[in-house]
Amino acid sequence: MHGMGLHGLSSQAEVKRRAESDKQLQSHFEGEIRALAERSASQHSDMQNSLKQAIDSLSNRCVMLD
Repeated sequence: MHGMGLHGLSSQAEVKRRAESDKQLQSHFEGEIRALAERSASQHSDMQNSLKQAIDSLSNRCVMLD
């Protein structure tokens, strides 16, 4: 650190502060993306189950018509 002076130290501190802030933001957004993906997967599964029930019901009605 010899020859850096006060400005060099404050610049290093600012770089560290920004890097930490970036890490926190990245962690936050990764958590949000994970939650969105989980909700989306759950909704997709619910829709598949509803569709399967509707198709099963329709198939049963068709069998009764034969």
